[in-house]
Amino acid sequence: MRNLIVHWIGSIVSWMQLGTSGVLLAFLRAFAPGFGEEAAFRGLGVANYLRRDPSEKDVVKVFWLSSVVFGLVHVLNAIAGAPLLISLGQAAYAAGIGMVLGAVYLRTGNLWPCIIGHMSLDFMEIIRADIGSSGGVLSGMRAGDWITIAAGVAGIGCGLYLIRPSRRAEIVALWKDKWA
Repeated sequence: MRNLIVHWIGSIVSWMQLGTSGVLLAFLRAFAPGFGEEAAFRGLGVANYLRRDPSEKDVVKVFWLSSVVFGLVHVLNAIAGAPLLISLGQAAYAAGIGMVLGAVYLRTGNLWPCIIGHMSLDFMEIIRADIGSSGGVLSGMRAGDWITIAAGVAGIGCGLYLIRPSRRAEIVALWKDKWA
């Protein structure tokens, strides 16, 4: 939750420049990736990986794999017209946020907090003036972007904290019960 608040603050800085027009459209544009990416990366990827008899090692492996692949998929924004360097930065941010979302899913076994969190982050990004004015492609670094980078770094810390060694046995037990 703390990570979302930090990210929202950066987005609100840019939102004030955009106004409220297009907010409904931004919500609808955030729904598709928020739901679809979480269903694919966490719902299918993580859940199917942990269907067999999971171990603590499996939890760590799927945490890193899902987070890194989630981040790398965002490099594809370069194909949509974003500069490669900006796309790499977005990929690093997405990997950090993916760590939080992945850890939340691992700890709860519930995909809905991840979907809502992802949709919320995408919504705030879409309404940002710098993205809204460029058709959805981040084209330069502004104050909100630096806060976004800080949120990605915080995401890495939060994700690692949520799956710390002292909690891994609890995570394994949750997933064993989930598929029992």
